Amino acid sequence: MSIIKSTFQVFQGLLNELKDYKYNKFRLIGNKVIGDLYKSKRIKYQTDKYIICDALWDNPHHWLRVAIFGPVLSDFLKANLIGIYEKGTHHKILETLKSFDLDKYIKISPKIKRKHINQAKQLSKNIVTSADIVNLDLPYNFPGQFLYDSILKTEMVGNVDSKNNKISNYIAKLISYLEEYEEIIQWEKISALVISHPVHFRFSTITNLALRKGIPVYILNYVNEYIAIRKLEKIEDWIAGSFENPNYQIIKNLPQFKKDYLEKVGKNYLNEVRSAKKGEVSTVGTFKQDNNDNFDKNKFLENLNLDIHKQTVVVMTGCWPDFPNLYPSDWYTDYVDWLKKTLDIIQEIDNCNWIIKPHPAEFKYGAKTRMINFMKDIDKPNIVTWPNELSSNYLNKIADIVITSHGSAGVEYPAQGKPALITKKTYFADWGFVNFCSDYNDYKKKLNNIHKIKKPNLNSQKLAFIYIATSICNASKINSKYLFEMGSKSNKLWPSIKNFVESNDRNILNEQNMMQSWLNSDIQSYNFFKSINYDLWEI
Repeated sequence: MSIIKSTFQVFQGLLNELKDYKYNKFRLIGNKVIGDLYKSKRIKYQTDKYIICDALWDNPHHWLRVAIFGPVLSDFLKANLIGIYEKGTHHKILETLKSFDLDKYIKISPKIKRKHINQAKQLSKNIVTSADIVNLDLPYNFPGQFLYDSILKTEMVGNVDSKNNKISNYIAKLISYLEEYEEIIQWEKISALVISHPVHFRFSTITNLALRKGIPVYILNYVNEYIAIRKLEKIEDWIAGSFENPNYQIIKNLPQFKKDYLEKVGKNYLNEVRSAKKGEVSTVGTFKQDNNDNFDKNKFLENLNLDIHKQTVVVMTGCWPDFPNLYPSDWYTDYVDWLKKTLDIIQEIDNCNWIIKPHPAEFKYGAKTRMINFMKDIDKPNIVTWPNELSSNYLNKIADIVITSHGSAGVEYPAQGKPALITKKTYFADWGFVNFCSDYNDYKKKLNNIHKIKKPNLNSQKLAFIYIATSICNASKINSKYLFEMGSKSNKLWPSIKNFVESNDRNILNEQNMMQSWLNSDIQSYNFFKSINYDLWEI
């Protein structure tokens, strides 16, 4: 089986090479442009202090973000950048990394040894449920929630079967990365870590070690069309959630004209998202342009044999393997566990219609976990699935209440006046525009009294729009030519790099000045800082 799998991976790699050839031929040009951009701003310091920068994720815009942010952080910390990559990294990726002409390059070669396997078997001996994986006492105090999510993503499933015989192999793999990073990096010389992702084996292990040693970690990625950076200063920052973290107290103290402007930005952006003009969701066709002004909710409900006189609740499932524990695990281990618990509760509630809606990106993650599979044993006339052919555009007209684990629906629908219920302690749980359940009993109670769920008032809607403006978009008056295309386009972005850099000289300088101001602040989220200081962006 392993030979077949290995052969398939080689074949898949060759297929991807052919598929991406027409884009990759622009890579050499892109490498030079990105490398030159970085070197034009870089100052080489006479020091033995370094900032580690990862080459563990290959994306044209990741390299571009490094070229923009790297010199700013280097100047702030008076330290030089060094690159880190894994043995076996494709030569094209190494060529891009080497175009930065960094001071040093570290190659890691994690190998699973017999001692790792023995240790992993000992640790996995007492695993009975999925939750036991999250609660494992792992080496280097590694948080079990990130091991669990790494397994989900590797297997591309929504739930880790506690009887899966590969669990001990995954634990051994985790330990091998931890040990490799611990031994090969001269940690006493490291001032910071810049990394593209805070989760998955190769990212989370180095993040854990850095934070445990008091070394700040900068997660450099993107949110829709904008650069996003989240600074983690301690392990608790990471465990509590690596998302953008708009600060309610700061918003509360902003002058009224700024609050009004941020509300306007959030409202405009949400309108563009819902018309499929903006946002990552536009790449998966969430809001198709087939909105029918004559849509009849009652007729829709009757076609599904639902009662038009009852409230309609839409339950929005998560993107199964997509790191459900970035916010800490509490009374459910993953999106599957959450959905099963939800279905168990609502089967006993007959006073409303329940429509279960799959995540719009479910199709991208294979067929191992599908929402429809959990509905097969549901035999209640008031519990149905969202019709495949129906666009999400109609959700606002259909739903009286929206339920999500912790997705952006918990912000977007309250902004439009729709009551929503979330079940994880998100960064927006206490903003006042969404209803939050603290535990299973609270969830069950709220579902049984769903008609009492609080509807957002005008002030709550305003706060929801402000949250949107400071988390999933940006309020700075940025020229449209400086909007980053969606990172999910991956290698398709290479042809645009040269023109993007050459036509955005002033915008890149504005970005770097803003980054410098952010680094000198006490705010952890760059996108939030940039939004509330929109007036600092020079046009």
